[in-house]
Amino acid sequence: MARDNGHLEDVVQRLIQLPGVVRTRTEMALRERVPHRLLPLVESVGRAAAEK
Repeated sequence: MARDNGHLEDVVQRLIQLPGVVRTRTEMALRERVPHRLLPLVESVGRAAAEK
């Protein structure tokens, strides 16, 4: 776990200096997932259809 982008770069650079390490892979997790948006879309279409 890195404190910030600069720290992440330092960690990666140290890792690739280790014997036997050929490459690294970095993944980042967002604090919050994007909320599911299908239901609001369906509700909006339903309201629009009811107004016609």
